[in-house]
Amino acid sequence: MSTTASISRAPRIPEDEWDEHRSAIEGLYQDLELQDVILLMESDYGFHATDKQYKRQLAKRGIWKNFTSKEPNAVTNGPSGNAIVRGVQVPKGRIERYARR
Repeated sequence: MSTTASISRAPRIPEDEWDEHRSAIEGLYQDLELQDVILLMESDYGFHATDKQYKRQLAKRGIWKNFTSKEPNAVTNGPSGNAIVRGVQVPKGRIERYARR
């Protein structure tokens, strides 16, 4: 007789709960790494979700920290100074770093 371990799943978080914390998550994610965002959301807001749930929600809302392979070229070929990519202001130093590649 074989026994299989039951894999428990994280509870599903309703969309309205994600929407309630959306601005806090997005604001923290701009400046911090995902693991730090998760810890702060748990301690400050009592919001518990797994990293996979965060990643799925961020992707669903079109929020990424890194450029796609085509975006740096579009930014570096544009006007100098700060640029806006996907609605987020990109500092001049980051643009210069991509231009050196």
